[in-house]
Amino acid sequence: MRFDPVDAHYAKAIQRANWEQSVAILEEASQAELQPGIMSYTAAIKRCASEHSTILALLAEMDKKTLELDAVSISSSIWALGSDWVTSLAMLERMIDGNMQLNTITCNAMIRACDQAGQWQRALDVLKLQRAEQIQIDAFTYSSTASACAKGGQWTLGTLLLEEMIKAAESRECEINTICMNAVLSCFEKAQQWSRAILCFEEMPLRRLQPDRTSYNCLMSACNWPTSLQLLEEMTQIHLRRDVVSFNAVMQACARRGEWPRALALLRNMQASTVRASLVSMNTAMSACAVEGKWQETLSLLATSISERLAVDIISLSLTASALLGEGPGTPKASMSWVIEEMVSRRIRLTSSVRSSLLSALPLRRPRAVAFDAFVASSVDGAWRRAVELVDATRKGRRLRRGPLASAAFLRHLVTLASTSACLWLRRVMRSSARGSSCVFRANRAKAKPDVLRQLRAQGWHVVAAPFHADAFHATFDHSTDTATLGVTLPHLTGEVYFQELSSMLPAAVLQAVLPADSLVLDLCAAPGSKSTQLAQFLARGTHGTLVANELDPFRAGKLRANLLRVGLTNFVVTTMDGRAYGDLLPNTFDGVLVDAPCSCEGNARKDIFALLLAGERDWSLEEKQMELALSGWNVLKSGGYLVYSTCTLNRWENEGVCERLVRLGGCERVPVEKVLGMPSVDASGRLWPQELDAEGFFVACFRKTAPVHGVTAPRRAPEPFRLRGAVLLAPEEAQRLEQRAVEVMGFWPGEKETMDGERTLEVVDGCG
Repeated sequence: MRFDPVDAHYAKAIQRANWEQSVAILEEASQAELQPGIMSYTAAIKRCASEHSTILALLAEMDKKTLELDAVSISSSIWALGSDWVTSLAMLERMIDGNMQLNTITCNAMIRACDQAGQWQRALDVLKLQRAEQIQIDAFTYSSTASACAKGGQWTLGTLLLEEMIKAAESRECEINTICMNAVLSCFEKAQQWSRAILCFEEMPLRRLQPDRTSYNCLMSACNWPTSLQLLEEMTQIHLRRDVVSFNAVMQACARRGEWPRALALLRNMQASTVRASLVSMNTAMSACAVEGKWQETLSLLATSISERLAVDIISLSLTASALLGEGPGTPKASMSWVIEEMVSRRIRLTSSVRSSLLSALPLRRPRAVAFDAFVASSVDGAWRRAVELVDATRKGRRLRRGPLASAAFLRHLVTLASTSACLWLRRVMRSSARGSSCVFRANRAKAKPDVLRQLRAQGWHVVAAPFHADAFHATFDHSTDTATLGVTLPHLTGEVYFQELSSMLPAAVLQAVLPADSLVLDLCAAPGSKSTQLAQFLARGTHGTLVANELDPFRAGKLRANLLRVGLTNFVVTTMDGRAYGDLLPNTFDGVLVDAPCSCEGNARKDIFALLLAGERDWSLEEKQMELALSGWNVLKSGGYLVYSTCTLNRWENEGVCERLVRLGGCERVPVEKVLGMPSVDASGRLWPQELDAEGFFVACFRKTAPVHGVTAPRRAPEPFRLRGAVLLAPEEAQRLEQRAVEVMGFWPGEKETMDGERTLEVVDGCG
């Protein structure tokens, strides 16, 4: 690159300016008809760290001026973009496409971006790229990658990274430092693997590394409370300054075990040590007290937080309200009123889950607690008084004399969907929504014994067959003879029966009606697994029927796998990836796809009494996510295959709106669900109203792909790695049969073991039968 004195002059001026001044200098140069070069723009990008919109504008201006980006400018851009890993990845691909020489600085910048965004898969991809390109891997590379794994809860990969770091240090390829060890410690902290964390901590002195405050903080967060207390005292003995994070780590360990006296003692010790308590400190101490029902201490901590001008949030007030709603006698009426006044004055809007949890704290033995009367009386608009009446009626199992809470906007929207007399129909909808949830289970044909229903009836359960599904049953219990629940019965624990809302059985039932049992089916949003177990049981009737169940969240994916294994199935694979990336990954692959999309859950009014009260506002971002999932599912579908789209919401824009956009793609034939199932209770649009089956409200639609649609894809997003979770021990002949079938149907078989040697992809976590 030829040296330009004008460019160098402006670059030097920009280096001495802040980011706003640097942009002004570039604009001034352009107005003076001077041409700042790559050095000036690179310097400006460095000064604009974290100013994403400005950085993108500068990059666009460089493209407009046909300034060729080099390795320095791309590295600077990635560093400045921070957590914007998507744009950073595009910059890195641009560098690779331009045959530019990758270096350690660029790769580290990319890994840092992935770390800040919690994209541990991407960080590992870049680490693999460094190894493949034989680029120097230093301590920063390992520490940032391990930090990304920690944020993603991948503590196993953190262990593998530690082993690789040790090997690299022994061969003098890099040097392990305290930051590297702290990143690995953070992995064990996130996973609460305290024994492994201690081993890692004890290894630091052996490598002549001095543990610092971060090391102790990570270890204390992972350990149990006695060990954490010892470590906190040890910090004092070695003259290591304790900060608020140190005290919070030990307090959280105490709070987990309900050690509220020790949590309060730590809070006082913190204040005596001239360490100012944060809101996290106060909330942690409050949670320890609230668990034990110590409402006096919780109330005192809330008052202290307010007096010290901490930004009291929903957690603080909810913990206090929960403690005041407990079983403790003598709860003052004025205290609850004061807490509610604080909620109102601070304009804290409780979510439906928090409100429900507060309401459920009411003792069942009394109609209403004195404290709760104060809670209702202090309500601004009276909605809480109606909510209490609703909860009482729901618990007693009787009908209401009036409908549940609902917003006026949502009621107006419901009227537009009425097929008969609007007033009478709306009254039926609201009264049915006010009923309590019924107990429904599905018999598992794969494990259920012939006498399973007789066993339940012998235990006092009244079991009645449910409509439309041969394996579904309503269950009620005579509480006058026993207090048992169906959830602790042996058939449930062994997987012979599976709890599932009656209306949520519709989507899988539709696929069962239109597909043969030897199909390859994808459940795109599968957790917690009610529909997946239903589909897998159907596919198990065939010789080659296979289910791919996907869930983005690893924790929920673990529950999904556990549920599938509990019901005795082996014809499935569990993946954890963004369902919107499936369309690019496996086009034209599956015979059937179920998209049970995340929604506003308006149909769940029986489980959440505030579902209709909070409804009415249109969520455009949620609609776009639903459409992206539907498009992804459509792309992976073979010609002649079937896609079922379902939600547990009632509004038109999340249901018919998404379906109409899907039909407009072409090559799409709408299959009438009510005719497929032979259910007049499901209307022509595919909506099941709560009064029709005495169940939750639901929507289900079915489409047949008559021809591939070219040029229409899901919105482009960085492809997620294909990862599999879960492991089950099978007999060798069963494992071989499953492996052959997976290769035959899907074209691949996941590895059985995580490795870091590059021979197997890092995205494959483990296999599942």
